[in-house]
Amino acid sequence: MTLWALAVLAISFVLAERVARALGFPPLGRLAAVACVALLPIQFSLEVDPFREWEAGLAAAGVLALLLIVLRLDRTRTVSWRALAALGLGNGALILINPPAGLATSGAIGLYLLLRVSWRRWWIPILPAAALVAAVLLPWGLRNQQALGHFTPLRTGDGISMALSYYDGKAGDSGPQLQALDLQRIQQVSPQRGAAARQRYLQVGEIAYNRELRAATRGWMTSNPVDVMKIRARNFLQFYAPPAWLWTRFTKGDGSFIALRRGFLVATTLFALVTLAHGLARRRTEWIYVAVVLLLPCLPYVATYPLLRYRYVVSTLLIFIGVGGACQLAVALMRRLRRRASLP
Repeated sequence: MTLWALAVLAISFVLAERVARALGFPPLGRLAAVACVALLPIQFSLEVDPFREWEAGLAAAGVLALLLIVLRLDRTRTVSWRALAALGLGNGALILINPPAGLATSGAIGLYLLLRVSWRRWWIPILPAAALVAAVLLPWGLRNQQALGHFTPLRTGDGISMALSYYDGKAGDSGPQLQALDLQRIQQVSPQRGAAARQRYLQVGEIAYNRELRAATRGWMTSNPVDVMKIRARNFLQFYAPPAWLWTRFTKGDGSFIALRRGFLVATTLFALVTLAHGLARRRTEWIYVAVVLLLPCLPYVATYPLLRYRYVVSTLLIFIGVGGACQLAVALMRRLRRRASLP
């Protein structure tokens, strides 16, 4: 499983370098980005431990692969139906692996269809994706209906996720205080962490327990709309600029060099946003695809809560764009300084 995690990691780095090349970054910027993601232990423990079981590393590679395909197809005048069908199958598979990642690539593919493909051919990628998703989720939902008494095509834990996202006091605290509140809250609502929650869970069942939490949380959200907006705005900020305590959100242990690791992620994200804005200002179509891919995956986690594992879907891409943009800026500044030095 460790070899699997490392293989997915290496593949994602290769794909990110190809995406950076397609976006026009020079070799120096691409090499610097490869060095950063391969050598700096920014999220190393996440990449080699949880990603042996969790899907975020594979999802990141899938996002980069489909983005690269879209960027290449965008430069092609004519595209075969086989290529469109393969694009749809890949997107359907990614939706099953990681729905937020699938949301990102669905947005990029939808934009590509809108800009480059006749509406008469839109069904070619859409139909295989829908068929693949239905072929998995429909039997799974029917199995859950038989086992749990309710048709559930994905999972049942949305009530727990909502209860962890919205509750009294969460909108006003931040940093260690918010982490302490989250630890207390997860003890209250998670059957895996709290005895009272587990007792209620076993008493009413999985579906009913989540339904109760969902109804109670929606009532709180209706009564506290301003707090809901504050929580979501903070979630958006923390998704792209993760605070230091997010490295140990549900634990009390201290990580190593968290301030440096956080500083690197925040700095590369800021450079990535500036580079993205520059590309959009030049009206380059490829940067619109990148903007869609970077923005859409955050939406489910803005509505709930961010984790580094959730953010990882776009983390490598942000690092490559940020480091590449910083290198381009440094080269441009050096050239300007040389020109001024050469003037009489």
